[in-house]
This record gives sequence, structure tokens and C-alpha cells, in this order.
Amino acid sequence: MKKTLFLSAVSLLAVSGLAWAGETRSRETQVDLTTLRATGSVYDTRMSADTVQYIGCLVYGTPPSTPRVNCDARDAEWERLNCRSADAGLVSLALGISDSSFISFSCDAESNLTSLVVNTGSMWLP
Repeated sequence: MKKTLFLSAVSLLAVSGLAWAGETRSRETQVDLTTLRATGSVYDTRMSADTVQYIGCLVYGTPPSTPRVNCDARDAEWERLNCRSADAGLVSLALGISDSSFISFSCDAESNLTSLVVNTGSMWLP
């Protein structure tokens, strides 16, 4: 009886295939030059059909100078936004970006980074 039940369960799995579970979100890079804001998923931008889009932040510095962050994005329409900051909080946030991150950043008219949001989670596929 146990053997029959086990074989039935295995057969059911073989016929039904594997199931994937969990929420996923998709967001290619979008740049708004009116609001000076860029958003996008690192993974979805990389996997986009075009070879134009990108989004990310670079953290750099040479001791004893203050570390800086530069965030840069370009969407499928070639709209580009680039800004920078030496703010320690923004530098720290940028260090948390990974393949599973959604990034949103804003700039002012002088190309200063004014806000950075890094959302890293299982819903943003790597």
C-alpha cells in the first residue's frame, strides 16, 4: 500500500512537472528627465531585448578622500540620467545593490544625487 501510494505521488509529479512559486516583478529602466528620476530592476534591465538600457551606482574613493557614489541610468529611448554624491548615507545604500535589486534615484538640476532607494528581494529575479 505504501509503495503504491509513493509510486502514485512520483507519477503525479512526473506528469505535472515542476511548479515555481513566489511573487516576481519586472521593471526595465525608465528615465524621466522632467522629474530627474530613474528607476529599474538590475536583472530586468540586463535581460531587456535592446542593448541600450542600463542602471546602477558606482561607489569610489581613494583614502583619505571621502567615498562618493555615482548613479547612472539610460532607458530604451536613450534618455540618460547621471548624478553623484558624497553623502555617507547614500554611499552606504549604494553598497547594498545586487543582481536582485530594484533601484530608484533622483537628482537635482546640478546633477547632485538627492535620493536613492534600493529594494533587494526575491521578487527581483537575479
